[in-house]
Amino acid sequence: IEGVLQAIVMIALPIIVAFMVYAGFKYIFARGNPGEIGKAHENFKYVIIGTILILGAWVLATLIGGTVTQLLRG
Repeated sequence: IEGVLQAIVMIALPIIVAFMVYAGFKYIFARGNPGEIGKAHENFKYVIIGTILILGAWVLATLIGGTVTQLLRG
């Protein structure tokens, strides 16, 4: 499972960066329009939440894998 999640993280990181850049451009092109700034803020919020979920799952799998390895050795 750890290897699969690591592959997913490697694929997801460039996508996450692209969506962060996209959210930044949405802020720039909003030009003070409150509705458009709200949409850009929502987009950025979802990118951050997705990043936390993906990286959190990878960290948990790594920690659990390390713990299981130590238990099997000892």
